[in-house]
Amino acid sequence: MAKKAIELTQEQMEAIDNYGSRINTLKDFVTAVRTRPGQFIGPLHGAGLLNMIREIVQNSLVDQVVDPDSPCNWTSVYYNMNTLEVVVKDNGLGFPFDDMLRMITKQYTSKNYIRRKGEYPAGYNGIGMKAVNALSEYMSIESYRYDGEARKLELRKGYPVTKEAVKIPNKEKHQGSIVRFIPDEEIMGEMNLPYQKVYELISHILSLTPIGTRVDFEAIDLNGVSHVENMVNRDGIVTDLINKVKSPICKPIMIFNDDGDHKLEAALCFDMDESSLDRVSVTSFSNFCPTKEGTHIDGTIDGICRWFVKYLNTIYLSNQKSKTKITAVFNDIKSGLCLMIAAAHIEPQWTGQAKEILSNPDMEGFCRQTVINSLDEWSKNNPNDLSKLCKFFKDIAEARLKMDKEKVKIVAKYQANSLTGMPAKYVKPSKQCKELIICEGDSAAGTIKQARDTNIMGVMPIRGKIPSAFEKTKQVFWDNQETQGIAKIILGREYTRKFDVKEVKWEKIIFMCDADVDRPEFSYNYY
Repeated sequence: MAKKAIELTQEQMEAIDNYGSRINTLKDFVTAVRTRPGQFIGPLHGAGLLNMIREIVQNSLVDQVVDPDSPCNWTSVYYNMNTLEVVVKDNGLGFPFDDMLRMITKQYTSKNYIRRKGEYPAGYNGIGMKAVNALSEYMSIESYRYDGEARKLELRKGYPVTKEAVKIPNKEKHQGSIVRFIPDEEIMGEMNLPYQKVYELISHILSLTPIGTRVDFEAIDLNGVSHVENMVNRDGIVTDLINKVKSPICKPIMIFNDDGDHKLEAALCFDMDESSLDRVSVTSFSNFCPTKEGTHIDGTIDGICRWFVKYLNTIYLSNQKSKTKITAVFNDIKSGLCLMIAAAHIEPQWTGQAKEILSNPDMEGFCRQTVINSLDEWSKNNPNDLSKLCKFFKDIAEARLKMDKEKVKIVAKYQANSLTGMPAKYVKPSKQCKELIICEGDSAAGTIKQARDTNIMGVMPIRGKIPSAFEKTKQVFWDNQETQGIAKIILGREYTRKFDVKEVKWEKIIFMCDADVDRPEFSYNYY
């Protein structure tokens, strides 16, 4: 309540009186989804259709195949690029006849509300399939039972055609379900989704299921040509590495841990192919949903880098005899890293309904420690592969150091301040150039900057050792970048190999040397 009353205009009073009329309540869940589709399915167009397909495929290929109570060991997926029709079949539990309408139209209807240790859900609250229905021009659900009974429910634009599911024949006594849908272009917009994208999605999800799981895939392309493949999960999550790694250094390293609340299964290897050295290739899933970011990815990569960096720097590189010591860093370990992650959380938290980013904070620490523990065991049982990787990382680190040195030279060449033309680290006085302080390094310069008279004192920290004029030729001495920089500051112009002391614009030049004596035969005391 405001302490002081304000005078309201006639328009403001009318707005207050009519404010309630602006607040609407959507009549049902279908209307809510069709009004805000992005909130429930993520992007629209082709990417949105792919998410719709994923939601339905997961119900069969994940929920039914993984469920220990389900007889499902087979799934069929059909996709027509011309009509956008999608059909998913399985031989799982099917839909309870009396609950078919409720399961497809009522929000917050799901078996995921009751969870047991180690049973990881593929969704939030059973919204996925309901959202697909709401965004479809047409959807039908057929449920078959082993006793010869079967029911079919049809819906248009999210609403049922009949009040309840109707009986359909099942003389062969099939068991399972068939879900068919055609997305609504009025809501989803133009949908250009190549069948290859659907195939790739199914291939990845299939690799997360038990070995031996089958998918019969059929797609009709824009030319009407049928593409059929009987897909079988033979290699598990290693399938992804087999398909994309060209020149592996060693066989894949397998990571696994499941404590009932968190699960991580990962496969990693390092690719020596030139196109792979400058990047990390990650294919990632969380609770069977494709993810592009998340705490499971961060924790897994961090664990890999931490373990190998520690081993390299404390053991493999600890007895170096060369003058230039090599120290491994995280980026060295990431070179050529190819990684497949299948993670799960008992209570997953995703950013957005598309489930592309896992946000559970505890997942990062779980994944990191799982990787470290797994690599401890792997290293004991695979000494030859460990040696190959360490040599590879050492070579990468050496190449990085050479590149870093070249970068330093380039930076030194171009680091002159674009406004003053002076070296970038030079700090000039604000008024008059009376005293120039030359010190060793940034740390010394930091203290001097705080204590100096900013009006008359300039500061120039030097990097490394300047070549000795007593030992080096004039050519070598003046080719040094630091020497040229100091001469430029002293003269106020570009040095041209003709030095006239009369041009020096400073009254005093003060050398603040460190307390250590680097070259005793050429050391002097300055007073």
